Amino acid sequence: MFTPQIADLAAVDAGFRAISEQARKLVSTLGVERVTERPRPNSWSVAECLLHLNITSEAYLPVWREAFREGRDRGWTGTGPFKLDDFQEKYRYQLQDEQEAREQIHSEKAKQLEQIKPDPTNAKAFTEFMEQVQSVQMGQFAAMQLDSYQPALFKEPTVYILEERRIGQRSYPTRYAVTYLDVALKRPGYRLSWMTVPDDAIKTAQAVSLVSEKEEAARTKENEALKKRAEALQNLEKKKDEQEKKNFKKGQADLEKELGF
Repeated sequence: MFTPQIADLAAVDAGFRAISEQARKLVSTLGVERVTERPRPNSWSVAECLLHLNITSEAYLPVWREAFREGRDRGWTGTGPFKLDDFQEKYRYQLQDEQEAREQIHSEKAKQLEQIKPDPTNAKAFTEFMEQVQSVQMGQFAAMQLDSYQPALFKEPTVYILEERRIGQRSYPTRYAVTYLDVALKRPGYRLSWMTVPDDAIKTAQAVSLVSEKEEAARTKENEALKKRAEALQNLEKKKDEQEKKNFKKGQADLEKELGF
């Protein structure tokens, strides 16, 4: 059962407050003119970056609130904690299915975007096109999150599964949180992850990985049989050597007795 500790919640609250304070200090230090200035015509200013982060966070807030409400109403409890390596090993096929499904969806979206030639003079159409491009890029970034916890940057990454759901022939961690210690900032942090690809895409990827899983299981079984056979032969050779030594010692003793030694 996942039971948030007071210290964990306090760390999350402190993290949010620290980020807000850093943003305020940045604006105060640079001033309004510097903050709103674009370093290049086609790049974002500091203010635009901050606005983008705020808009993104606000977009996710209803999702989080609904998830928390649904969890409370259904009495959902999570499992864990798991060390990151243990989590990745336990759910390696599930994580692989999700990644394959996500990559396939993003690949199809990217091909569709390649066919679109937005009119740069139409600000609305061009903005919508860039938002779609950014959505694909963010999705690709999300796929790399679990591989980004480098030991030199993040200590003790720990996974709490908040929701696990059966799709096809496997049970998938569809919502989970990763807590860690940020080495550079010297404070705890966390990331929330949840499955965003449709079940049908997961099942398609699962059909391929199930074949790989069966093949791997067969290889493992064969390797174990070969290992046992090798161990049996080794034991047999050992017993043979021991028996030969006994026979040799007995023969030597009999000879010495016969010769009167």
